[in-house]
Amino acid sequence: MKLPTTHYSLLTRRGFSPVEVILAGSILALIVTAIVGALVYGREGTQVSGSRARAIFLADEGLEALRNMRDESFTNLTDGPHGLVTSGSQWVFSGVEDVTDIFTRQIQIGTIDSTTKQITSTVTWQQNPQRQGSVSLGTRLTNWKIIAGFQADSLSVNTSAADVDSTDNTHVIGVTIDNLGVTDITITHMTVSWSGVSGATRLNGITINGTQVFSGNSNSGTLLDIADFTLTAGAGSYPINFFDFNRNMTNSTLTVVFTMADGSTKEVTFSPGAVPPDTTPPAAITNLAVSNVTSNSTDLSWTAPGDDDNTGTATSYDVRYSTAPITDATWSSATQVTGEPAPAPAGTAQSMTVTSLSPSTTYYFAIRTADEVPNISSLSNIPSVTTLTPAQADSLLVDTSAVNINPSDNTQVIGITLENTGTSNITITQMTVSWSGVSGGTRLNGITIGGTQVFSGNSNSGTLLDITDFTLTAGAGIYQLNNLDFNRRITGITLSITFTMADGSTKTVSGITP
Repeated sequence: MKLPTTHYSLLTRRGFSPVEVILAGSILALIVTAIVGALVYGREGTQVSGSRARAIFLADEGLEALRNMRDESFTNLTDGPHGLVTSGSQWVFSGVEDVTDIFTRQIQIGTIDSTTKQITSTVTWQQNPQRQGSVSLGTRLTNWKIIAGFQADSLSVNTSAADVDSTDNTHVIGVTIDNLGVTDITITHMTVSWSGVSGATRLNGITINGTQVFSGNSNSGTLLDIADFTLTAGAGSYPINFFDFNRNMTNSTLTVVFTMADGSTKEVTFSPGAVPPDTTPPAAITNLAVSNVTSNSTDLSWTAPGDDDNTGTATSYDVRYSTAPITDATWSSATQVTGEPAPAPAGTAQSMTVTSLSPSTTYYFAIRTADEVPNISSLSNIPSVTTLTPAQADSLLVDTSAVNINPSDNTQVIGITLENTGTSNITITQMTVSWSGVSGGTRLNGITIGGTQVFSGNSNSGTLLDITDFTLTAGAGIYQLNNLDFNRRITGITLSITFTMADGSTKTVSGITP
């Protein structure tokens, strides 16, 4: 028996075609590009996100700093742009902005009403070479101490001028009180305590704004039921004319407790006349330096001293210059500059630019610093500098507004004028005249300035011409460049002229179309 024959078909698989290889490579490249791009942009996004988070933190820190300053005294919140620094353990304003690493922060304060301020804290930074990042946070801060309604919180007591009366040393004078609130407040009781004087000292009277509110013979620390005294809101300061004692109050220290009609209290302690006057001037600046000298300006730089020697912040600078060395004796005759910067905290690098100087002149510079008294510092070191001589070409004015082709000789360019605007004579020694828009056979045959032919010849366009030196006297007015004389008609010509001066400087005027 013959078995049936079974036929099997063997399929032979060919290799990848070139198209398939190219397609697969392209897909792989796209996948790799996408992965790399995701990694790069992810990293950049992380960096940007981190910078923004830091900026938000700094902006929020600015708002928190102002809350602390508000809590110390609402009067600390002065309108305008401010930077922030810490002094000791407290925040204070410094300049119009502050910088931390790559971040610049500015606090803007504006008044909404007598008890409310609008605060904006803005932080900027360079996010990338093409884009600047910025974050702003805002809030309103109120004078909560006044709004809370306690009368004592509206009572301001100023003892900065407190003293013992020079004509009657049993009187303490110079204390003032003020109502900073929006409603009237009333003082009903006072407790006056003292030390540093005889144990037999008694308080005999208190007079406020010309009214005696207490008279008697009180011991230190006694609660006094005074005649009620009302401070009208917005009325300004009221003087406590004097505290009247029975003995000499020199070297005393007083503590006064004011009790208000609502039961709230305000306590102050002071030593009348005990605060010595400020007699310490700022330190003398010793590193005043000059740099970036031009023909009419120079930069000055120095390190800020303090209010007292090298401590604190001074009040003002006085910068002066002279063409002779500056001494204490010649200081008053030196020229005072304007635009000095406000002093920064001691140790800060500061600078300014002095302008309107004369060229080729030696100048001496000096600076003094003053505090609020004012105590004035000694004279600084005296650097000197000689301003540069300006290039002659800088003084050459070329006017082509009336340039034309001579109507009677269409081979000549006329109507150009020259002027020396400087303070010294200048001399043209060479000229280069280039042209286009006319026949290639055009040649320059002559140049006449101020009626004098300074060149004659047969020159091609762009040739450096060694002309007869021509001097323009300072202040002499306008000189005519009488003509540029060509060998052909020059209708349609466009000119470029370069003037080379005796000092090698050049001035080029292009696009002249007569």
